[in-house]
Amino acid sequence: MDANALTAALHSCYFLATPLMKLSRSTPVRILLADDNQHGLLARKMILQEQGFEVQSAASGEEAWEMFQADHFDVVVTDYRMKQMNGSELIRLIRASGSPARIIMLSGFASAIASRIDKPQAQLPDAG
Repeated sequence: MDANALTAALHSCYFLATPLMKLSRSTPVRILLADDNQHGLLARKMILQEQGFEVQSAASGEEAWEMFQADHFDVVVTDYRMKQMNGSELIRLIRASGSPARIIMLSGFASAIASRIDKPQAQLPDAG
């Protein structure tokens, strides 16, 4: 996904979710980025900060989960394929926590995600 498409997608997410997440526009939306690709992580962080978002980044799913538990984030943008804890596992933990944070999953491996989407939920492995 190129930078313009990512920015447009994140803007859409922001404007759709803002009424539920923020009572005031005076506080910037807080975004947590999780990706083990340092170059992609840095590029996304710079783009989002230029747009006025408050952005924290994590180089792994584990680090993202620790940061998420310690702080409040309105949006989490995670890569799908990371070593040890992948994006799906991170999302399961965030959802189980009861957080209202919006979640966006990115991946360069569309076939891996598509194969998971086609399976009924009961057939998906538990991240336990």
